[in-house]
Amino acid sequence: MNYKKILTILGIIILEITGCSSKSNLEIFESTTEQINITFETENTSYISKSKESTVQEKVETIEIISSENTLHESTKNSSEEMEESEENISEESSTISESTIQEEKTTTQETSSESISSEKPKTSKQPEDKTEIPTPEVKRDAWKQPFSKYSIWNMPVGSGAVLEKANLQRSYWLGVDKEYFAKAKADDPVVDVYSPSNWAKRLPGDKLLGQIQVPDDFFINDCEGSNTPNNCATILSPDGRTYYQLEPACRTPEYKDRIIGWLYSPQGQDLYGDGIGGSHYGSGLSAIGGTIRSGELTSNEPITHALKINVWAEKYLYYGEDVKGFIYPADRCDSYAATTYGGTNPKLTMGTLLVIPQGITPESLGINTEVGKKIFYALQSYGAYVVDDSAWDCYALSVENTVVDEVKEKYGILLTGDSGTYFEDIQKMIENLHIVTNNTKDSIGGGGTPVKPLAPDLE
Repeated sequence: MNYKKILTILGIIILEITGCSSKSNLEIFESTTEQINITFETENTSYISKSKESTVQEKVETIEIISSENTLHESTKNSSEEMEESEENISEESSTISESTIQEEKTTTQETSSESISSEKPKTSKQPEDKTEIPTPEVKRDAWKQPFSKYSIWNMPVGSGAVLEKANLQRSYWLGVDKEYFAKAKADDPVVDVYSPSNWAKRLPGDKLLGQIQVPDDFFINDCEGSNTPNNCATILSPDGRTYYQLEPACRTPEYKDRIIGWLYSPQGQDLYGDGIGGSHYGSGLSAIGGTIRSGELTSNEPITHALKINVWAEKYLYYGEDVKGFIYPADRCDSYAATTYGGTNPKLTMGTLLVIPQGITPESLGINTEVGKKIFYALQSYGAYVVDDSAWDCYALSVENTVVDEVKEKYGILLTGDSGTYFEDIQKMIENLHIVTNNTKDSIGGGGTPVKPLAPDLE
């Protein structure tokens, strides 16, 4: 049999199928046919291509052609008539070749003639995320107490790659808290109307109907009193245990049990197991539940293992300009009055800025004296705090669950608000040492590199 001619024809067919039938490729293929032995296995009706001496060894692909209908005749003749018949059989077989039989990965040819070549592509597993990290603890995490993915901005530690710049925040006259409210609805709790607030200073009885949500029957938040107009962010978890709703400024009293007041964050119905970035802190568009100091976190023996939220005086510190419009990642907005009110000069200090205490500083070196202060220190150093709202005067305020103030007062006799005291001094020392993580981005949360703390445990 004229093997050279058969192989040349076969090569032309294969090069046509793979789109490589250039003149140069045909010449290379033809020049190597003298060095290639073809083994015909009529039982499998397959061609096995082998070469030990080919000058184009690195470019040769392992080829297996499986025929579903036709077989090669065992008897061969040298006549030109049978050669033409062989060409027709080969042409018919090529039309039934499955794409899966032509390997996409280039391989070297097999060296053992008795070895069969599989037409299946090698199986590959999905590569893990390219994140350098300290191993995650084995325990499970309560999604209601510390929600969201371990890679959420609220749960990611500061990274070894963080680039820091001094924030130059100064001591404030007052130290406050931004109280936030949380409730878990049960299946038999009432569905109530959601109204926008009547105005900022007086929220009840409400203005426009925005929708409906299920709210615990005994869940109440007072209306404003006097000049005190808190943000009153609220998060309500649905009976399914995953879907939650956010409002600001929230208000509901026994006299108006049929409704709850507050601008309802959109998109409505977010997932407690998601990234948790957006929410009803409307000065920045950031979460009403992520980053909150929760009940028990300042009084337990366990460290705080998530980022915090802080309000700063925008008129003095936050930047707005043509280059940076008052916010950076992960914030998606700033206050509506930012263009005329924000008075900061550093474009890196805006809504969404991540502030941290640098590694290497210790509570002792700063003179932190209270246990509560030390807890907050380590949280700021390991996870940082996101700027989420305008305090609107010479005051800093951390976001805390509404029960935290009384818990700390009862256990330690410490007031979390005021203009003096040991705790007040502790916080002011930390504020003066806060730095901006200038490379905190979607792709490098916390600055990237190796996290300084283990990632949060998986959710239950």
